[in-house]
Formats: sequence, structure tokens, C-alpha cells
Amino acid sequence: RGHELRRGGHLPEAILAYNQAVSQAPEHAPAHMALGNVLFAVGETQRAARSYAVAAALEPKDDQPHTNLCNAFRVLGELDGAVEACNAALSLNPQRQITYVNLGNALSARGEDAAAVRAYTTAISLDPTDHLAYTNLGSALLAAKRLVPAMRAYERAIELQPAFAVAHTNLGNARKAAGDLAGAVESY
Repeated sequence: RGHELRRGGHLPEAILAYNQAVSQAPEHAPAHMALGNVLFAVGETQRAARSYAVAAALEPKDDQPHTNLCNAFRVLGELDGAVEACNAALSLNPQRQITYVNLGNALSARGEDAAAVRAYTTAISLDPTDHLAYTNLGSALLAAKRLVPAMRAYERAIELQPAFAVAHTNLGNARKAAGDLAGAVESY
């Protein structure tokens, strides 16, 4: 019932349904994951993190709860917990591309630009069509004052998703930082 409500956009009702499912079967990790996903979607990130943590404890060999927990912790500003959760997920499944993106986001937020660049580069090696990974890579490179590689990353993001305004704006910022004001204006 919760899945049907969620697909229909009835998120408060889906939360109630998933809470009921968790109450009836507290050992059912997928119910905790589903509850966490809906809570995250409505901005109840702290509660979502708790649901993901329960799911991770119930299914210790499943990387997805750890991946979601990483993202929730990052949103909450609990960056050490985010990095720890991503590393736990990657120890279980080193091929999940989004986990590297989430790890890069957490590392960037901690100011660890070189480590973030490595995480985004790995994400891109797993999915070279992910424009968001290229955009995030560009931002980590820009933060590290590596302007030329940052511009290349943004340009690749734009090649992959020409209408992605964030990549255009960030490319403009990188060009401006490099002293190319005409190129910056063109990007904006």
C-alpha cells in the first residue's frame, strides 16, 4: 500500500502506511528503507536517517541503506557519519556509482577537495554519462583552484546535458576565475 501511495504522490499517507508496515514487521528492512525514502523526500531527514540506520542493521550485507544513510547524514551536516556510511557501502559494493558521488559530496563539504576529486573520478569511471558527477568534479577542482580541469569537467557535463544550467553557471565562474571575462559572460 505504501508503494502505491508514494507512486501516486500521496507522501503523508505513504508515511503512515510504511509506519504501519514497520510496526507489523519491525525486522523487515525493505519497509524501513521505503519509509526512509519517503521521509527523505518530504524533508524529514533526521527520521529518514534513523530508518536507513535500522535497515542497515537488519541487512548488514546490503549496501543501499548505507548509501542512503550517507546522503542523509550529508544533508544533516553530519559529514563524518556521511563519509563513514559511504565507506561502509563501498566495502559491500565497490561498483555502486552513486555511492562515490555521495562520498565526493560529503568530502567536498568537509573541504577535502583532493579526496572528493578521487571519488568523483571513480564515479565517472563507473558511469561516464553522469553529468552531475562531472559537474561535482568541476566544483571540487574549482575549489582546489585547478581551473583548467574544472572547466573541462563542466564542458563535459554540458556536452552530456546541454540544458543543465548549473554546469553553465559553474563554467562561467571558472572562466571568470581564470580571467576569461568574455567566456564567462558567454557561459552565463
